[in-house]
Amino acid sequence: MNEETPKLTKADKARGEPLLGEVIGDFERARKYVETNYQAIWEDCFKAYNAIRTRRGYSGVADDFIPEIFSIVESLKAAIAGSKPKFKYMPLDEEQEQDTETLNALVDYYWSLNNMTEKLLNWVGDMIIYGNGIFMVSWEENKPVIHHIPLSDFFVDPTATHINRPEERGYAKYAGYRYLTSLEQLKAKKMFDIDSGEMVDMYKNLNLVTEGTLGDADDKTRKEQLLGSTLGKDAAKHQVEIIEYYTARKKIIIANRSVVIFESDNPFQRKEKTQKEIHLVDGEPIETKRIIPGIKGFLPFAILRNYTDSNLFFARGDVEVLIPIQEALNDTSSQKRDNLAYALNNMWQ
Repeated sequence: MNEETPKLTKADKARGEPLLGEVIGDFERARKYVETNYQAIWEDCFKAYNAIRTRRGYSGVADDFIPEIFSIVESLKAAIAGSKPKFKYMPLDEEQEQDTETLNALVDYYWSLNNMTEKLLNWVGDMIIYGNGIFMVSWEENKPVIHHIPLSDFFVDPTATHINRPEERGYAKYAGYRYLTSLEQLKAKKMFDIDSGEMVDMYKNLNLVTEGTLGDADDKTRKEQLLGSTLGKDAAKHQVEIIEYYTARKKIIIANRSVVIFESDNPFQRKEKTQKEIHLVDGEPIETKRIIPGIKGFLPFAILRNYTDSNLFFARGDVEVLIPIQEALNDTSSQKRDNLAYALNNMWQ
């Protein structure tokens, strides 16, 4: 440590410094990149889909909005994700004699358990409207859990051009998402501890997290932290912002951008190991060894992208392309109504 490096106090160490500063730095750089390059067009796409004018060329008395974009988006959603995909597992080789019927039934059960029919429509809808749909996949309480992540809550390494292809240039070094929850829900979250064999609290340092305060943040940061809240003015009193951050090696969770409440190795990885197996050969048990290959850590996000640019991570959606035509149609309809009104309601004799 040199003389210019500030010494960490006990409070700093408790909050998770310097790891906290590193993660928040990555988060803010990713959010700044989106705010500068994509946020405005995503807002226009949202408004166009929801029949809100954004680019008026004609300003008169009439203000029509013909919902062509809405009709196009809904038609595409129905065509792409209107039916349930059917998964079917098959034996990989002749030695696998087990029936796969149970496995196929389990996949159908997990599909229903995650309400995937609805989530798939949201995933595909985001891809059509904004150009990008985000799923986050994890394993919780002995079952797979799939979360649909709103694009406004997702963040990724701004230098990336793709995700989970580490052998290629442009691989995302980190990614994550934010959401709002309550302190009560955080305290109730448990996980299984391998060493003790018991269920323990999942999060640490919750005594440093307080509902009703967002630290020493300025007004802009406070608004960003409460983005998406449905509680209005009471949001700051009852909700906690969580940032979940992943790299190929680590998983880190931060509360209110000020306290590290969880830190572990990336759970989506596995070391190579050797497993003993017993086979019967002519009625005699023979012990063999089988190598189970390792799995390199990866970012647990499934990204659905529409019109891609090989130099950029975020893609363009159909709505971005259609907005100029939609607004021209709105202007033409408004002009026709005004002209008709002037013709039928003469002001002079």
